[in-house]
Amino acid sequence: MRIDAGGIIEVANPCAERLFGYTQPELLGQNVAILMPGPWRSAHEGYLMQYLATRDPKVIGVGRSVLGLHKTGTTFPFNLAVSEIIVDGVSKFVGFILDLTTQKQAEEALAQERALLRSIIDSSLNPIAAVDRAGVLLLTNQAYATGLGLVPADLLGKQSNTFLPAAVASINQAAFRTPIVLQGQARAFETTKSPLRDATGHIIGVVTMAQDVTQLSQMADALARADQTRVLGEQFAEIGFWVLDYARGIIEISPGFARILGLPDYTKNITHTQLRTLIAPEFHAAIDAEFAAAFAQARPFAFPPKPKPIWRASASCWMD
Repeated sequence: MRIDAGGIIEVANPCAERLFGYTQPELLGQNVAILMPGPWRSAHEGYLMQYLATRDPKVIGVGRSVLGLHKTGTTFPFNLAVSEIIVDGVSKFVGFILDLTTQKQAEEALAQERALLRSIIDSSLNPIAAVDRAGVLLLTNQAYATGLGLVPADLLGKQSNTFLPAAVASINQAAFRTPIVLQGQARAFETTKSPLRDATGHIIGVVTMAQDVTQLSQMADALARADQTRVLGEQFAEIGFWVLDYARGIIEISPGFARILGLPDYTKNITHTQLRTLIAPEFHAAIDAEFAAAFAQARPFAFPPKPKPIWRASASCWMD
């Protein structure tokens, strides 16, 4: 498109017609300001007047992104580059217009996708971090930063091991469960590491997702202590344990319970029928009734707490 020093349109090619929605007769003789929304309209007129007076370019000779005004009243983004030409000693200006609608839509879609991804990452309660091959943090989520008492912006571009004690940093290179002290509290995390790839598929770093398993570790430790107590009880206090699979009629028994029944320590399970043969017949009906009631009411088995005789192959004894 070509305009004179007053901003009057002298030439417009077919592409300009399609872009702004006008026919050439509708454009020629009009001020170019009709193709710009309010803020750019007054600014453009001022740029022309200032350039002609001072030769100091604003838009002239410099490309910039602006908004165009379609005949329908809608706006669209485009890049505008204006050059001055001299025709018969008179300044004319040629505008080169590049529609940026598709580019801006792609940029907005990418920004929305990144915002969505950021929201998903930050909504995770599990710490997430991505590092490059040198161990420099490229991305962290809010949970990762909060665990360190920081914000994500404080972490980007820094070595990940900077925020881990030296002993933990070496473990973190390979271990799936990492003990660590965060803000004065002992914690344990299980980590999953995946390769970070670029657009061509080349590995450029590592993505680590961590899950706080502190309570799980504490429960596992407590269970281990309880199991040790059980083992000692079975060895020295004639204590035994069993678990009944009522549907299959299988009873899993501990070594202590196997000894109480007069069976080898390595016996892992017996059938309900086998157990019945070791219990005095007069107690069968009461025990069966309590089993049925416990399962129907979804409650623990609670047979009246009094000694019950059982028979072994060589002798009899009493069992609570």
